[in-house]
Amino acid sequence: MTHQQLGEPTALWVEWTGHLWYRDLFEDSGARNEVTLYFLPTAEERRNARGMDELGQDWWFPYWAARIEVWFNVLERLCHRVAMFIAWAPFFILMICLWGWRGVMSWRIRRHGFSYASPLKHKVGLFLMVSSVPFSLSLLLLPLPLPPLSAVPIAIVAGLGTYIMATYTRKRI
Repeated sequence: MTHQQLGEPTALWVEWTGHLWYRDLFEDSGARNEVTLYFLPTAEERRNARGMDELGQDWWFPYWAARIEVWFNVLERLCHRVAMFIAWAPFFILMICLWGWRGVMSWRIRRHGFSYASPLKHKVGLFLMVSSVPFSLSLLLLPLPLPPLSAVPIAIVAGLGTYIMATYTRKRI
């Protein structure tokens, strides 16, 4: 789906960049190995254990090994999603700038008329613009497969919020 919606070069860039960041941050730095060594005993530590040496061999250590694997798979997917949002960053910037410019022009037109600059509408626009940031960050951690075009509605809402906020700014700043 990524290749269809983003195109071949961008999809390859997203996959390669996400994998490269994951490899640099977690594998080459040794973080994955250190987490595994911290939570799971090595084969030599299991051999040298005295007393309850069979404790956890059947289900406890395999369970935590699987949980560590899942956690690092989530981190790899997070790196891929950050790369995908960076690929959409020019679109975000363009949407916010264009809608903001249109809002400023509407504000300048309204400034010389008798129309009322509603503080409620201004706050709603500010809320839409500001809430799009944590919403997009929460999409990074969503445990569902996201289509690449899921960033477009967020950019539209942020741009619309910028437009409403700029249009309904008070007449005198």
